[in-house]
Amino acid sequence: SGQGATTASVTDSTEDARGVLVGRGPSSSADVHVSRYPNPAGKAWAVLRRARSSPVCQHPTGTVRKLGCRLVLTSLPWEVLDARWDVVVVDAPSGAGPGEPGRMGAIYTTAARVT
Repeated sequence: SGQGATTASVTDSTEDARGVLVGRGPSSSADVHVSRYPNPAGKAWAVLRRARSSPVCQHPTGTVRKLGCRLVLTSLPWEVLDARWDVVVVDAPSGAGPGEPGRMGAIYTTAARVT
């Protein structure tokens, strides 16, 4: 982290969150948030098709939590949803199987925050 920089880690696993907290140094400014990813990977195409046809999901600007798009990860705390981020890495959830949480919400929420 640079001077005045904040790092936020978002995960759907409390075990992963504990691992991040244990692994960070005493001077770290990393925040860890556990979020719920509501859309399973197996429903990705249906969710994306619905979002593409929804006016509230197109061209997101402003405060992402006020959009009303079902892809927004509303379980994130306000300080994450309202922040402007310089860099975002989406590496979760795994979406490894059709019943696992998918990444659609994380990608959409990220895109809405950096545009």
